[in-house]
Amino acid sequence: MAVFSTNSVRQLFVANTTSGGAAGQYVGTTKTVDGEMYLKFINANTQTVATPLIPISAIKSVKGIGYAPKVLKKDTITFDTPVVGQTYTLRIVFRQWGSGSPENQYFKNVGSYKAKTGDTQENLVDALIASAAINFAREPIQELTFTKTGATTTAKLVITEVAQPFVRGKQQGRPLNYYIQFVNINDASGNDNVAWGTLAVGSTNQNAGYAGQGTANLASDQEYFYLGERGDKYRNTGFPYTFDTTYLVDTSKVYDTIDIAYTSKDPGAVGAENDQRVLTILAAAGTSGAVAHTIANTIIGAIETATGLTIADIA
Repeated sequence: MAVFSTNSVRQLFVANTTSGGAAGQYVGTTKTVDGEMYLKFINANTQTVATPLIPISAIKSVKGIGYAPKVLKKDTITFDTPVVGQTYTLRIVFRQWGSGSPENQYFKNVGSYKAKTGDTQENLVDALIASAAINFAREPIQELTFTKTGATTTAKLVITEVAQPFVRGKQQGRPLNYYIQFVNINDASGNDNVAWGTLAVGSTNQNAGYAGQGTANLASDQEYFYLGERGDKYRNTGFPYTFDTTYLVDTSKVYDTIDIAYTSKDPGAVGAENDQRVLTILAAAGTSGAVAHTIANTIIGAIETATGLTIADIA
């Protein structure tokens, strides 16, 4: 049977630079006479270290993924003409509240307002914003902001997600999973159970939110968890008598990602199966311009030279 090693499933290396000799430098890529390849980096102790040997013939794919910023969810609500005497109630339903399970839901009223003679859409918006400030005041952390655009009959309510707290290895700062509910009313014609608002749809008015790719927070978490695959599993065990781990991801930077997927047979295996392995490289990137992906594309070019593969640059 095959021997599957959880310590070798995925390994991660950080490249903050390609020169200078400091920790976090990508040094180069080498092809061996045996048809294998390895990459060299400078680790947190300023020692030059090598990745595992990668059989070039066993490489399944090499892919570069460019940095993409985090996008916060944002919804714009347009109100119909207020109906006197009707109570307008807006509710937020948070999914996966306190866990990863969609069944765990948290219902939170933004607020309610009873329309009176002379009210315009702006009166509804102002009242709901004031109510939201009170109803959300006791939340342990801020989840949403409530603001207004327009005036009088063109006033709209804008609900924007707030970035959640991040602590490396503990709190991931995930995007909030929520949707907006209108509690229906009776309209001016006497029809019951009628929606009184419209959730704007369109790239400039509403987006579902996006965790991003290669943000400082995501890169920090990747390094934290994947270093566990390289043996740093017992950090903080026996606190306070622990060894502190030095991490190379710079939280002031953003990162491109290079994944090298390959197969490798454990020396102790007696079967025909191979381990599925991935080598991940986090390469410091810029946010725009021609030089944004210089480090990642330098590494991709070196891998192309060593393997003879054609690999798309990160644009």
